[in-house]
Amino acid sequence: MDIKVITDISSINTFMAVDNDVLYVLDNHKLFSYNLLSKNITTSSYRFKQSGLSRRIVFNSKYLYVRQFCTIYEFSKTNLEKTRKWKIGKDLSSDITGVCCDDEKVYMGIRNGGFAVLDIDSGKIENFNICNSSMWDMTEKDEYIYAGNVDAQLLRIRKSPFKLEDAIKAHKKNCKDVLVHDKFIYTASSDMSIKKFDLDTLTELKERKRAFPRMFSIIGIIDNMLICMSMSSKSTAFFDADTLKPLATEPIFCRNMCVYKDMIIFNDNNHIYSKTIAR
Repeated sequence: MDIKVITDISSINTFMAVDNDVLYVLDNHKLFSYNLLSKNITTSSYRFKQSGLSRRIVFNSKYLYVRQFCTIYEFSKTNLEKTRKWKIGKDLSSDITGVCCDDEKVYMGIRNGGFAVLDIDSGKIENFNICNSSMWDMTEKDEYIYAGNVDAQLLRIRKSPFKLEDAIKAHKKNCKDVLVHDKFIYTASSDMSIKKFDLDTLTELKERKRAFPRMFSIIGIIDNMLICMSMSSKSTAFFDADTLKPLATEPIFCRNMCVYKDMIIFNDNNHIYSKTIAR
């Protein structure tokens, strides 16, 4: 399980996403892509005026969308040129929280329970009220969006017509991470627990209490292992995806780790690394 250097970066506050064999990297003020097979690098001509921690990259088949505080930026995946941007909010009362997208729309949570839906073709935005607390993570699958909120709920939101369809009390505290994998939903909470739900019925199937001693995030699944990382605990932990039984812990951590095939991808101040994971 050797650690290999992928490429150089300039800041530890680096945000990454991987699609097929391409790693997309938001490194301080610049955006670039790294082909994990050919090792070719494409750098966007656009430079972000500000850096910061309130950032995320999501993508569909044609575009990357970068969330930065109150603004969403659109980039072409082929050449990384900026195509459009939208100012969604004004300040900490209306900034973008969770974000996900499909080929037709970009879905954005707004602080304190609002929701903005961007139609990609027209560029128009519709606003909705979904719940009474912020949704800091969300993902989409088929006709639904799945989100967790500060009120510890797991939400299922229908895309069309856009409406809240289900809201269940998933945890005791903030439901901060949501991962959909196969027919299951995995959630992480500020109460330090992990839960597993049936995707169709939202029935709770498994729970792992005290999964971490401190705050942590769900990264993904490799070889039927659920991977979670904690910046404050300075470690990555592996759990059996069926039973949530703890399997192993590694002293690896970063702000934005991601999964590619049988590897985790992570960074420090100077480099992005890969590490092959085997059960």
